[in-house]
Amino acid sequence: MNNNDNINLDIPILGFLVNQPKHGYELFKELSDSDGVGMVYRIKIGRLYAILKKLEARELIRAQTKKAGSRPPRNIYYITKKGKELFLIWMGTPIDHGRDFRVLFLIKLFFIKRSAEVSIKEIFSIQKEECKKWLEKLRGSVKQSEGFESFEGIVKQYRISQIKGFIQWIEWCEEGVEQK
Repeated sequence: MNNNDNINLDIPILGFLVNQPKHGYELFKELSDSDGVGMVYRIKIGRLYAILKKLEARELIRAQTKKAGSRPPRNIYYITKKGKELFLIWMGTPIDHGRDFRVLFLIKLFFIKRSAEVSIKEIFSIQKEECKKWLEKLRGSVKQSEGFESFEGIVKQYRISQIKGFIQWIEWCEEGVEQK
């Protein structure tokens, strides 16, 4: 199973519709762009259409069928007010689990760099604080007896080093923002 299958992209996909409506294949091409989100996430077109149906059922987007010349009709997707509000809330909220950080936080940065509606400094700050909470919680769960001898100790130390890496990378990003 592809690890990307567990990532919830429902809300991030709304970001591609904030500035203008798009049809499904346009969304797929934008999501698959190897110079953009495609660098960190790969999606199958069938999964994208399933997400779009779910977003429409939740009234976060609406679809309008349009005919274009001799081509078959296609759905054009528009973000609703409710959808835009939810997307902006997501943008200002830290990623709450380490396993989602690599994909969702980078997607969030992709949108922040295209928008002035959310402060990149603020996002780095709140995400770093969230990562510190993960680190403290995990450190608190490590028993003195858990070392290299136990598998649990090995896994916990791996996770600790991963979270430390997230924090170090965020600090590197913050320095880059300060230099601008």
